[in-house]
Amino acid sequence: MSRMSLHDFVARVLADDRILFADLKRLQRDVLPERITSREEAEILLFLDSVIHRSDREWTAYLTATIRDFAIWKLEPAGSLDLGKAEWISQALACADPGRTARAILREIIHEARSIDDDALLELGMGGMEAARSRRARKPQVPVCASAAWPRPSGGMGAPAAHE
Repeated sequence: MSRMSLHDFVARVLADDRILFADLKRLQRDVLPERITSREEAEILLFLDSVIHRSDREWTAYLTATIRDFAIWKLEPAGSLDLGKAEWISQALACADPGRTARAILREIIHEARSIDDDALLELGMGGMEAARSRRARKPQVPVCASAAWPRPSGGMGAPAAHE
């Protein structure tokens, strides 16, 4: 069996406007068996989450854990959250679903990081006391996406649609 490309997977999911359990398993088994290995893959999955209207109940948990593990453990410096990572995370999450996915991802990243630079917290919109509360499972603030240059399912450009 040949490995399905991430591009093909996204095109298929966009056409259906949903991620079913079978789609999630296909993503895990055939498309990204090693989970996310690049910033581009992470951004594509975040984009996909922002535009689909229905998803399997396991999708958000998978996406959150996958983005968290990539950001904390696969990007250097491993195990920590520095300004460079925070800038990328802030930009990548700007177009994610701010009501659900982005907050869950930020919460998990802050909880998982072994060390966090003060500048990184400021980049993510959190001060010292607020960050301490977030590490105890409170929801951090997430930047709101004003616009995005992602291709829309209809072929247009612009900000991702909100989940229904």
